Amino acid sequence: MIICKICGCENGDDFKFCRECGAKLTDNAAAQAVNEAYDMPEETVDTIGNDVVDNDLFEGSEAKAAADEEELKAGSDVDDDVKIFNPDTFSTDNCKDSINDISFTDDDDDDDDYEGFRVIERRNRRSKRNRKPISRRHSADGDIAFIVISVVLIIATILLSGLYINRNFPGNNLKEKIAYMFSSAFSDEIITAPPTITASETEAGDPAIIITVYAKKGSIVVFQEGATRMERKIEGQSISFRVPISLWTSKAGSDSVEGLEIKPNVFVYDPSKSNEVIKLDFEPYHTAANTVDIVITSPDSLDISTTNSSVQIAGYVSDMSAAVFMNGEQLQLDEQGYFMTVYHVESLDSQRVVFTAQKGGTVVGSTVLNITYEKSSIDINITNESLRTFEDKLLIEGTVDKGAKLKVSGVELEGDLNLDKSTGKFSFTALLPDIGNYIITLSLSAGDTNSSVDIYAEHAPDMDEYIRGAWSLDYDWAVDHPTMNKHHYCIDGKIVEVYQSEPFVKARMKTADGDVIFTYYHTTAVEANDGKNYTLYAYLDGVDQKTGLIQLYCWFIHKPNN
Repeated sequence: MIICKICGCENGDDFKFCRECGAKLTDNAAAQAVNEAYDMPEETVDTIGNDVVDNDLFEGSEAKAAADEEELKAGSDVDDDVKIFNPDTFSTDNCKDSINDISFTDDDDDDDDYEGFRVIERRNRRSKRNRKPISRRHSADGDIAFIVISVVLIIATILLSGLYINRNFPGNNLKEKIAYMFSSAFSDEIITAPPTITASETEAGDPAIIITVYAKKGSIVVFQEGATRMERKIEGQSISFRVPISLWTSKAGSDSVEGLEIKPNVFVYDPSKSNEVIKLDFEPYHTAANTVDIVITSPDSLDISTTNSSVQIAGYVSDMSAAVFMNGEQLQLDEQGYFMTVYHVESLDSQRVVFTAQKGGTVVGSTVLNITYEKSSIDINITNESLRTFEDKLLIEGTVDKGAKLKVSGVELEGDLNLDKSTGKFSFTALLPDIGNYIITLSLSAGDTNSSVDIYAEHAPDMDEYIRGAWSLDYDWAVDHPTMNKHHYCIDGKIVEVYQSEPFVKARMKTADGDVIFTYYHTTAVEANDGKNYTLYAYLDGVDQKTGLIQLYCWFIHKPNN
């Protein structure tokens, strides 16, 4: 490779002339002449080892050219085929058809050919005196470097943009993430992408979840679970909450061997636009399945029936590092993981006794014992102070054994019967449209046990009006007409015997004309043989089957104070 000293162009090793400027690659004198045209230094040393070129070589070159021409005409020792370029005699007839036909690597007469060519070169260079050589190699190298750097920068920008989008935007792939990026930038919706739940741990290493919410910048996100509340403002694309699983696993735990299903309560609102609150809908998150066994050794079955309200329970846990709970109450374990306790049955229906094993507040094992409590009879208690009313309806309240079922008949009800099986409390409103006495039947059942009880309710007349209209009882007439209950009477006497006090009072009164039997549903107490005279306001109610005496149904009793 030969580098031209004139223009710096690279040429082949076999080139005699530069392919760019035409300078002879081996003639120091020619190179020096052109250097003068470019204001080169006085002495220029050819790097390929030629002699130093004299700076005066081209001085008076025009005169020398003329002398050379005269010398040629005189028959100098120049070859006949050497032609000196003369602009005055130049004709296109001497040109070849194409520039491609010109060759600078000719035969052995190259030295003489250059003598004519150098004059042309000197004249051309003189008009470009201040032009400096340009290296095409250096220019090409610079272009390639610029292109490489540009490509590297473009690739780096694409990679960094992809990493940013992948990290900051949701989606299953880059396409979804890019779509989310544009939708969150230009959409008016508060929620920009579905929320997500991922598994995590607390700082203490306990199981936790990370809840991530994607919403507009400035939106307020509220997490609420029981008494735990967290509220945060979105400053970027999303906000996350790290929440322990123990928030959903109370001490009672979950007895599901498939693990716990979690759907958190999260709300989002934009305070700058409206007070509308959006509740987020999550895909259910399931915790790991239970892995610790709880074995019940007593009773010998997990489904039992008993007439004893106290049941003794024993068992053990397979992992002694776990805590064991019975319906939320922690049990004491011995050194081998065994436990023993007593469960007090308070309900007649079938009950589930849930045993759970927990680690870090998370249920890792569970067992359920089903107990059915049975009784030969079912207890009921009416808590009303009185079953008398002066209106056409009466609210009746009471309690039954927990877990018992209750049915009401004998009267129509206003609304439904209310029964809380966990406490045994019940209430209903009986319709009593007419004045009189009503028998209400309460039917009770629990398991295979069934029973019933009658209660007596009264729709009483107005007391003042009834007393004012009462007649004095004609004893003999009443004996002959014991069913004339369309009238109400007044009768005086002393109580000589009380047959019963529940569910109503039944007593015997001695009058001046004879004894009578009367029944009474009011709460006023009557006492036998107290020496006091009682006044009854009642109607005839037939004949007492046991004594044969006339019977009266008493609405009101006047009991003297002395």
